[in-house]
Amino acid sequence: MFQERRAKSVAGSLGQAAAYINVLDLFRFRAVRNISQKDLVELRRLGFIYFVYLFLYSGLEFTLTFLTHHTFNYTSMQQGWMFFAIGVTMALMQGGYVRRLPEHKIRPTAVLLANALVVLSSTAEDGEIEGLFLIVPSYVCVGLASSYILLYVGLFLYAVSTAMVVSCLTTLVSKHGSHDQKGTVMGIFRSLGALARATGPIFASIAFWSLGSMTTYLVGGILLLWPAIMLKNTSS
Repeated sequence: MFQERRAKSVAGSLGQAAAYINVLDLFRFRAVRNISQKDLVELRRLGFIYFVYLFLYSGLEFTLTFLTHHTFNYTSMQQGWMFFAIGVTMALMQGGYVRRLPEHKIRPTAVLLANALVVLSSTAEDGEIEGLFLIVPSYVCVGLASSYILLYVGLFLYAVSTAMVVSCLTTLVSKHGSHDQKGTVMGIFRSLGALARATGPIFASIAFWSLGSMTTYLVGGILLLWPAIMLKNTSS
């Protein structure tokens, strides 16, 4: 009896480990147990949105060193200070603003800032501000930058947007799953983020050297409209 239970336990552990390794199983959140179909669908949608967003974001982040070196002749020290400024901006936004957001504001904030620019064009309803996003100015500014001012504007918007979107999405995902499954849910979510950060720079680098910086960033900005639309459609 003991050996049979042990065999089942080992088989279950191996099956769960395989769910963390298999890419398709990650996107399906297959390792999450005892969850309603509605929550599972929501988790899969949020996970895919997170992956696409970080895939594009990490590509831009990685190729920034190429752009600043070839366009602005940045040294390694200057690039280091640039990323330091981006990191400080993100930390200030996450620590000073995002963590203070009330629960009902989390999803609208992620929707509004998913593409770093929102036109606040509608009225407040039930305490929530709805927005109509149009373009991604961070990508446009960086892609078209021929002066330091335009570059810095793009980098600032880029840092603010990412700091808020990633934090809001993480909070949304953490609300799904039973108490004993929270670790599994967040583990899969972070694994999707790691996968995006690993693959995004590869594709962005190929695009950068094949198509040029302007095309890469402008196309990336247009593509970022898609996860924003998906996130907005889940807000009902």
